[in-house]
Amino acid sequence: MEYKIVMCIQPTKQKGSRGKSVEEMVQKLLDDGWRCQGGVSVGGAGGASIHFWYCQAMVRD
Repeated sequence: MEYKIVMCIQPTKQKGSRGKSVEEMVQKLLDDGWRCQGGVSVGGAGGASIHFWYCQAMVRD
């Protein structure tokens, strides 16, 4: 089993390339057969419309 530590708490809907690049990196890993371990949660902070993506670690068999 392979492990890849991602450890990011990242607003996915922010303007700019940084948030997009993190999203794209994670999506590419998911497409390559990795899965999140430690949970993925999407939600607003304090009722704000900014959504956060969180993944503690990714594993692949």
